Amino acid sequence: MALPKHASPLERIWHYTYLALCVAIFVFLMAPIHHHYEKKGWAEPTIVIRFWIISLILALIGLATLKLR
Repeated sequence: MALPKHASPLERIWHYTYLALCVAIFVFLMAPIHHHYEKKGWAEPTIVIRFWIISLILALIGLATLKLR
């Protein structure tokens, strides 16, 4: 995003500081998260199967905690 030509020096400092901070906090290459893994070189079926496994494990943990009450 480019600044307009009439931007004051303070606006320019804020703009470039904000951009530097935002770039520093990006963890994933792309959103949604499955696109991040595609950009890392994972095949789509691998991503889907791993997400299924993770969701199954989390569902089982959730069901196990219901039985504890």
